[in-house]
Amino acid sequence: MEFDNSRHRYKVTSLWLAGQDPSSAGGYWPFALLNKKADLLQTLGEWENAEMVFQSNLAWLENTSHLVYLTETQNRLAQILTNMGNYDEAFELYRKSEQIQTVKGDAEGLGHTYDGVAEIHHNQGDYPKAMECLHKALELAEQNGNRGTVCRATGNMGIIYYQMGDYDKAIELYQRSSTLAKEMGDDESMVASVGNIGLIYEERGEFARSMEYAQEYLLLARQLGNLQMESYALCNIGTIYFELDDYINALDCFEKYHSISRQMADKQGLILASDNLGTVYLNQGKYEQSLEYFTFALSLAKELGNKEDQGRVLGHLGNYHKQLGDHPRAIDHYQQAIEMTGEINSKYFLCYALYNLAELHYCLEGFEESELLNSRALGIAREIQSKEIVFKTSLLNLLAAHRRGKEMNSPDFSKIEDLAFGDREKAELNYQKFIFTKNEEFRQNALALFHKIYEKTRNLAYQQRISLLAKYS
Repeated sequence: MEFDNSRHRYKVTSLWLAGQDPSSAGGYWPFALLNKKADLLQTLGEWENAEMVFQSNLAWLENTSHLVYLTETQNRLAQILTNMGNYDEAFELYRKSEQIQTVKGDAEGLGHTYDGVAEIHHNQGDYPKAMECLHKALELAEQNGNRGTVCRATGNMGIIYYQMGDYDKAIELYQRSSTLAKEMGDDESMVASVGNIGLIYEERGEFARSMEYAQEYLLLARQLGNLQMESYALCNIGTIYFELDDYINALDCFEKYHSISRQMADKQGLILASDNLGTVYLNQGKYEQSLEYFTFALSLAKELGNKEDQGRVLGHLGNYHKQLGDHPRAIDHYQQAIEMTGEINSKYFLCYALYNLAELHYCLEGFEESELLNSRALGIAREIQSKEIVFKTSLLNLLAAHRRGKEMNSPDFSKIEDLAFGDREKAELNYQKFIFTKNEEFRQNALALFHKIYEKTRNLAYQQRISLLAKYS
């Protein structure tokens, strides 16, 4: 029995707050003038031009005794290189800064450096190392009363808790960061918190509230003239449209996100945008385009060493092969995704990979293996309070238990009716009720709902459900 496995997971974007404060550039000419030029280029998304200015500035400073200015420029160049995915070069610059700052006793500079190194570890999926660096940055900042670093480190900790599925802790940290940002007039940190809080509401299925935050995020990003923030806001809006089965608007947002990321040479953004586009095209049955985007995203994620991105795309490739009927390759990709996301404790994507593999085993009548895998997924889904996956795993748990003979009669669907919060979930629940009971009312309900969401998406999974239900008329 096939499930509605159309919800191939996209990636949402959380903007890492840069550890360097442009307002602290100092007044030494031409250092300050050049760095202000690079700051403007960076904000406008001209990263390659900003890199050249920083490189020129760095070459000049290396021949002077201005060590504070030198480490500041090293860190700001490292931030640009991190954005562009050049992690080795960025890490080496941070290492040089740390050595100088340690000798000079520059606690404020060390806080900025640790925050920057944390971003590299975060992007590569090493959350424990990232958190260790952030704690160092936060401790130094609190000791020295540096509220700017406290604000940024706190917000960035929120990102890691969010990606590990601890949404309550994440929102607590985002709100603390936002409060500090407002007090200091740090517009960038405040705007980033708006975007990040919106993502949590999206994970919890509160799409209207999430869209309010995402639209505000986009408006504020454009007011700041920050192109990277604008691209992330477009991605966040696209994911909400995707959740609401509005593929036309989702595609429009993802394509804009992809275009801006390419324009800025934002490799991280290109991974996410490509994976999101591949997801929509897969759902629409456009397999060649889908595979092209997934392959590109996986290749770039491997190049950068980004483990969470690799795990997510591997899971999507599993969905791709499952949809084409190549079950051995699908299982292999799901297992790789489970291993990769489990290694970095990325709970959402681990949960989703476990569910997808469990669902495939169920379809292949491996009910015992399905139930074991799905039980793990259900536990994580409840822990991270993701309404979508709680419903899917609860439904699969009910069906797998029935198939293994634990329930002799039809599954007791009343146990999960309260979990069906949207049209998609209600359609699937009515479909499964009809399959087991052959009650015409359930068939009609499922047909009406699947027709409604198919009209917005042209999703092949919904079309297949409609065709199957029509055979019983």
